[in-house]
Amino acid sequence: MFYKLTKAQFPFQGTLPELKKKSPRIPVNSIVEDDPDEGENETLTADGKLRKIKFRVVGNIRRGWLPVEFLEEAEAAERPGVIPWAFITTCVRAEEWINAMPDTGVNYVHADYLIALAIYETKMANVGNETPGTDAVGPFQITSTRWKEFLDASGDPDFVEDDRDNISDQIYGMAFLTREHTRTISDVITAHEKAAGSSPDADKAGPYIPTFADIFIAAVVTPLAAIELRKLELSGKSDTLITEIVSGLDDDRKKEMQRIFRHNHHILKVDKTEAEANGIAAGPRTVGNLYEVVEEKLDKLFGSAFKLMKENVPELLPVTSGAATWLPTALAEQSDPWNNGALKEGTQLGRDRVLTYFKATDLATNKVLPWCGAFVAFCMKQAGGEVAGSIVKGAARAANWKSWGNLSIPVKTGNVPAGAVVVMSPPPGSARSGHVGFCSPDQSGKAGKITLLGGNQSDTVKNSDYDRSKIAAIRWLGPPLGSFKEDTASDTIPPGDGIAWGGFVDRKFGNDEFKKKVIEIGTRIQCDPNFLMTVMAFETGRSFSAKQKNLAGGSATGLIQFMPTTAAELGTSTAELAQMTENRQLDFVEAYLKNKANGRPFTKLADVYMAVLWPVAFGKSEGSAIFKHPEKAYKSNRGLDLNGDKKVTVGEAAAKVKEQLQRGLEPENRG
Repeated sequence: MFYKLTKAQFPFQGTLPELKKKSPRIPVNSIVEDDPDEGENETLTADGKLRKIKFRVVGNIRRGWLPVEFLEEAEAAERPGVIPWAFITTCVRAEEWINAMPDTGVNYVHADYLIALAIYETKMANVGNETPGTDAVGPFQITSTRWKEFLDASGDPDFVEDDRDNISDQIYGMAFLTREHTRTISDVITAHEKAAGSSPDADKAGPYIPTFADIFIAAVVTPLAAIELRKLELSGKSDTLITEIVSGLDDDRKKEMQRIFRHNHHILKVDKTEAEANGIAAGPRTVGNLYEVVEEKLDKLFGSAFKLMKENVPELLPVTSGAATWLPTALAEQSDPWNNGALKEGTQLGRDRVLTYFKATDLATNKVLPWCGAFVAFCMKQAGGEVAGSIVKGAARAANWKSWGNLSIPVKTGNVPAGAVVVMSPPPGSARSGHVGFCSPDQSGKAGKITLLGGNQSDTVKNSDYDRSKIAAIRWLGPPLGSFKEDTASDTIPPGDGIAWGGFVDRKFGNDEFKKKVIEIGTRIQCDPNFLMTVMAFETGRSFSAKQKNLAGGSATGLIQFMPTTAAELGTSTAELAQMTENRQLDFVEAYLKNKANGRPFTKLADVYMAVLWPVAFGKSEGSAIFKHPEKAYKSNRGLDLNGDKKVTVGEAAAKVKEQLQRGLEPENRG
């Protein structure tokens, strides 16, 4: 049950009956929630005067008691929206965090996969429960059971039970769970392969490399489902209905699996329309058909994820300029001695050359084992210097090259650089450890394919096409991801006619009335109209619409994304604001900013943005830290920590807004 607070209150905290009022004060119109003890429903004191509640302060859940007389029943609290660029940045930071752990090994996690999964689950929005029969919440729809799995496995004191419903913490939790799911699938399928005796050299060839389809199914169904489905596929049972994996479960697990199947029916089941269109039976998919559908879905999701990364955080995409100094060796080997694939490993010359490649690895052998990893290591060693020193431990195993280099290239990158190390998951029907090769400079251009130049490709060194859907990792060695520099974008206004975005809005509205009013407001509240126009451009995604809903699916509305509580403080509502003209809503923008400034001038762009994002930081210098580790507020906003120094400064928080200002000052937008 949710309640609205009709009068600002300091909550009572402590243990009954010794309760004392404690800070922070909860503002009027705040939404709080019943907080019963485990196994109980009642939240009232014996005399019925106080109710036990919980409420959110930034990213922190606080608990206490409030007078019943000031509580009235209400709808659930509005959830904070996702800031796309901050969410994506946090995914990149989570990738770095989990992959830097010594025990991650080859079980690498990719930021673009995390983004793709959030798009699938909630369209990357911070929603409440959308998974019937569970308590799942947030961008990844994480249940309390799965969150406990993360807490127990990680043992990280920075994360607690209440963090599950925190956007930033969910990203880190899902990164950890993804690694664990990857490891579990790899271990079980590798053991299954050894037990079946399908690969006598399994120990030397390396572990099974889970496909993104495996990892995705583990996330949206269960790891058990991902494992059992892959076992069926490996056993040549691709025509088996996927519901077969439920038959051996106990009743409780069977019900849970069936519920999950229903929730994900659009990928796990053939509906009537699809059945009629393709001449197939409606109902549960076969194992083989499921993998086809999931791979097609993932291809689109990865495409959407890469587009969001390119639009929002291009500076966090790897810089792949510069030569792959190891590639000339690979090209030379392809020509001589392998004669573009004519020479085979079964010949004496071929065998001798393969054994030479293994000398670049830490595996001593006089036997020709799977040698794609050894070929990559040989080419790296010949390049010398830093490249030779970058050869991974266990280089003979394809899987270990997932950790090579320092940069992960998103799967849907349009142009993978020639020479990039590409690790492939095993092809259908094979549980071997996959394959590794170089992105060839001579791409075939076939749809859905990537051409690799590598060893052990049809027992030789040549170019071969592989399904892009089986890419497990694309790695590069280059400059570290761009770190934040406060002078990369400025809020200095160069000489010229008009204001930022002035020409843009004149064209949008067909007149200059909106722009004129912004200039007038700027004069009254001591704010450069360039700054005010820019913040509205940023908050609305440049729509400048009074009806603009939160870009990440939240409840904020309008020119500066008024929250419901903010609107109430201004004597209106988000519904009423959405019905206003843009010029009329500017009155409320002025009232809000005037209140936050409290007579102080807006001397820089960051002042205006802080007034909207984090008012207590108004007027602080660009280098001032507004959130610091290990504060809860930092955890909630660590996606804004652009240089990863465990603090968020005013300048970092406003960095993207400055970029919006510079775009607004371009000739086609200024006026």
